[in-house]
Amino acid sequence: MKILNDNKQYKKALELFDEFNEKTIDKCSNWIIIQALKACTQICDVQRGLKIHNLISSRLKQDPYVLPSLIHFYSKFI
Repeated sequence: MKILNDNKQYKKALELFDEFNEKTIDKCSNWIIIQALKACTQICDVQRGLKIHNLISSRLKQDPYVLPSLIHFYSKFI
């Protein structure tokens, strides 16, 4: 996903993220969530970003790497 984001292929990065079933979202690493949020931010996909935020566990919401990504996501749309 990072390579896709680095190459500005944000929609492809989100397609890859979508391959992770919502049921396994808690098994996703913080890096996967960060890349998905970055892609949402870059293509201004507010709805998908909100959905990802709602899906992630409280463990990841407090992650020191995920939290700045959430802040960046929300700051772009305020």
